[in-house]
Amino acid sequence: MKRGFVVLVMLLVIACLNLAGQSARKYIKAGEDFVRNGMLEDAIAQFSRAIDEDPSSPDGYVMRARAYEMTGNIGLAYDDYRRANNFTPDDTGILYNLGRMCNMLGSAGKSTPGEKTRFFSEAVAYLQNAIRAEFRNGRLYTEKVVSLIGLEQWDRALGASDTALQMRDDAVNYYHQGLIYQKKGDDNMARRQLEKAVTKDKSFSAARLELARVLVRQGDANSALGQCNMVIQQDSKNVEAYLTRAMVYETKLDYPSAINDLS
Repeated sequence: MKRGFVVLVMLLVIACLNLAGQSARKYIKAGEDFVRNGMLEDAIAQFSRAIDEDPSSPDGYVMRARAYEMTGNIGLAYDDYRRANNFTPDDTGILYNLGRMCNMLGSAGKSTPGEKTRFFSEAVAYLQNAIRAEFRNGRLYTEKVVSLIGLEQWDRALGASDTALQMRDDAVNYYHQGLIYQKKGDDNMARRQLEKAVTKDKSFSAARLELARVLVRQGDANSALGQCNMVIQQDSKNVEAYLTRAMVYETKLDYPSAINDLS
């Protein structure tokens, strides 16, 4: 009799869990529809209801984190990815996104030096856990490079970047190497890697402007000016491009043009 009662209770618990899971999936689907229509606040509300229905499932937290990220609320996205990670600590997708959120929080202009160190260090830990599970996943190494650059650990950053390039021969990895070699005092290698970055992706404005700064230091102001002009042709509202071009004009002693770009 007692055994039968226990079995009955277990069946009732399982049935309740199944119903909760089905209800949660219904809210997640509704939230996904809102995301597709650009109604992010409504989507967040639906994902929150899914979490209320099934708080032990990572799915609702992951979906809400993505929606928060789309609204620019990186802090809340980070919190939800951490909650999801509690339920699935070995999920490389969640670990990767946690690393990304930490890097974004560490890079934020309002973060203090202590916060930068904490977030970038945390990102390295999450990404390293992901790499242990998927050591051939190139994007994990690329994101780890961002963390190490943030920590100003240039030798470690270069080592991780070399591995990232072996995994993915792309513009972002060459750009990272251009940044690192500058910090290591090797402008020749920085120039070479940044030139590869803009060859791989001709619209990569950050790499072009970084290349322009290297060219100025090497005394090639005309080539630097050309890089700035290409960025401005692609995006006439790129403020950083005008600031960089003003610096180039200043080295050419063309002060009226420099002032015009700064105004």
